[in-house]
Amino acid sequence: MGCKKGPIQLENDKSFWGLYEKGETIGRGHFAKVKLVRERESGEFFAAKILDKSLEEHQEDYESMMREFDVLRSLHHKNIVNLHQAYESQSSLILVCQLATGGELMHRIAEDNEVYTESEARYHLRTITEAIGFMHTDGVVHRDLKPENILLSDKTSEAHILVADFGLGRFVESQQTKMDTVCGTHHYLAPELVKCDRGELETYDKSVDVWGIGLIAFIMLFGYNPFLRDSNMATHEAIVTCKYAFPKDDNISKCAKDLIKRMLCLDAKKRITVEQALAHPFFAEPGPGDGSDALSVNQNGVRSVMKEFNARRAVMKLTGMRGKNRRASEEMAPDAPTLAAAGAKDDKKSSPAKGRSVMTRRGKSNSEEVQNIAAKASK
Repeated sequence: MGCKKGPIQLENDKSFWGLYEKGETIGRGHFAKVKLVRERESGEFFAAKILDKSLEEHQEDYESMMREFDVLRSLHHKNIVNLHQAYESQSSLILVCQLATGGELMHRIAEDNEVYTESEARYHLRTITEAIGFMHTDGVVHRDLKPENILLSDKTSEAHILVADFGLGRFVESQQTKMDTVCGTHHYLAPELVKCDRGELETYDKSVDVWGIGLIAFIMLFGYNPFLRDSNMATHEAIVTCKYAFPKDDNISKCAKDLIKRMLCLDAKKRITVEQALAHPFFAEPGPGDGSDALSVNQNGVRSVMKEFNARRAVMKLTGMRGKNRRASEEMAPDAPTLAAAGAKDDKKSSPAKGRSVMTRRGKSNSEEVQNIAAKASK
């Protein structure tokens, strides 16, 4: 449907629940909760982000969510989560968005039984890069690109990628517009955002999204975040010094590594643009022997490494660590909700993803395994 004007004004919250059937809470952020809802008229499922306006401390949050509304209603792209409708009452602001029942792309990759190749990664990365390019052309910067915000539309093999969570998105007047708000998620911040936080820089620009794509590309091809350390301070230091290295033993192409180097460039002015990235040889059709073998790192399949990385993220969430590692970014449930699973007819083509293990076959903890691989790469 989309929204061309402001939120629909309601007399009270009861009016909203007259339009939608309430389901489970499927996500919580710093200032809003996300509910699974079913539109009574159409029977379609959506995700409703709900802000309680009655709390005085939510005034700034209200302004942020209105900015998210403005961003979402301007973006209409197959690979960007769609805003269905927005509502406002005296006590609540509600954004009703497309429901991505397929969960995270990284989870699907790690749990799939098919051979995971560079060609598959190339396809996904091209889709993500094109979506971000569309946003930039439309004057929007995401500012919080990470695995949690790259979702799948449904559980079928035909599912398409959806870039989600525009809570930190912002309009920019021109390609050169500068921003100064420090935001995002600690483990995925671009160097200039860390420097702004430290007072070493005053502004940054849309190139922070290119860094985000580059880091997603690294994770998608190698299975882990090369900057992740035991503390936020150590992670920030690794980011601002751009301290990372490719594993000594892997079968990822030199072309892919070159693109990552150009995206994960410490100097934002020298960092490749989205347009330049899409023109990079990596996104051309693969040549003989390029990208047809299962990806491996240090004699481990990238799919298994990524499974460990996903498990580590899950453990961090369960132990409450992720709450400390976020800056005003929405927390979303990774899997399809119960009510949606019961009613989503399109999901019958594939079986649900298997449960994730937090231990490797050798008995090591997921955290230890991922850290060992990262350590080997940095030596």
